[in-house]
Amino acid sequence: MHPIRRQQAPEILFLILMSVAGGASLSSGLAMPTPQWEVIGSGAFPRALGALALVLAALKAVSVIRAGEPAPLEGGRGFYGIGRVALSFAVMSLYTASLSWRVLPFAATSAVFCFVFFVVLSGERRPGRLLLAAAVSTGFAVAVQLIFTRFLYIDI
Repeated sequence: MHPIRRQQAPEILFLILMSVAGGASLSSGLAMPTPQWEVIGSGAFPRALGALALVLAALKAVSVIRAGEPAPLEGGRGFYGIGRVALSFAVMSLYTASLSWRVLPFAATSAVFCFVFFVVLSGERRPGRLLLAAAVSTGFAVAVQLIFTRFLYIDI
């Protein structure tokens, strides 16, 4: 094993914030009372998001520990810097808040979140890639909504 390097500080901060957010989401989902007539209940979505966030944070932590020096992404746009970490956490917090406030429907809010999060993390600026990211984000958000509402019968 190697000592943690200064360049890894933003990644470690992001892992900590992601773990806290995942734990909070998991905890809030588990705190919701089980409904009488629904098999899964409304707490399923925050539980799933929280568990996924914790698993992804754990996998990223293992990769940070094993990797040593972080490798920059193509074009030198790596995920480094406290500013990007703070912006990522702010985007996630705003997404969670907008779901609570029901500012927009779930699919629209989630599509915007996925797209903005992609741009923040990747640093991508090419119009073709941004258009593809917008289409994938929209498709993913609609698919998640359809799975929860039509297949699992959970109103989100």
